[in-house]
Amino acid sequence: MTEEKENILYGKYPKLFAQKDLDARYSAMCWGCQHGDGWFKILDEMCGKLQHLCNKFNHSIEFTTVKEKFGKLRIYYTNEPIERTIDDYSVIHDTVKDQISEDNKKRRLIEYDIFSDVVRCAEIESGCTCEECGNMGEARNDCGWAHQTLCDKCYEQKKDGGEKNG
Repeated sequence: MTEEKENILYGKYPKLFAQKDLDARYSAMCWGCQHGDGWFKILDEMCGKLQHLCNKFNHSIEFTTVKEKFGKLRIYYTNEPIERTIDDYSVIHDTVKDQISEDNKKRRLIEYDIFSDVVRCAEIESGCTCEECGNMGEARNDCGWAHQTLCDKCYEQKKDGGEKNG
C-alpha cells in the first residue's frame, strides 16, 4: 500500500496501528501494510468497525501484521480480553445473551469471536477484490508470483509486464 494511504489509516485509527513505529524485532507493522492499494477500502471499513467495538467495550487491539498472503488480506493482531457482563454483548448481538454462560472463559471466547469475525469478513472480501485497483477480482497464480487477486485488466497488465493498476 502506498505511504499516502497508510498515513490516512494511521491518522484515523492510531490505536489499531500503534505498533507501526516499533522495531521489526517486536512487530511487522514497521513495514506498513504489505499489499496493494485496491484493498484500502476493505481495510478502512474493517478498522472502523473494530475501532467502534474497541471504544464501546474499552478494549484494545493492535495490529502486528497487515499483509497479502495467498491472494488474500491477512491481519494479525493482539487481543487482550477483559471481563464483561452478559448485558454488554446485547449491543452487538441481541441473541448473544442466550448463548453466553456466566463462565468468564466463555465470555472471553465470545468476545474474541466478535473481533475475529470482523477481521475474517475483511479477509474473505479481499479474496474477490483486486489488490491493485479495488474492482472485482479473482485469484491468479500464473504470472510468476505465488497468488494474487486481480481483476482482468490488472491481470493482463501484470502478465504483459506492466506495473500499474487499472
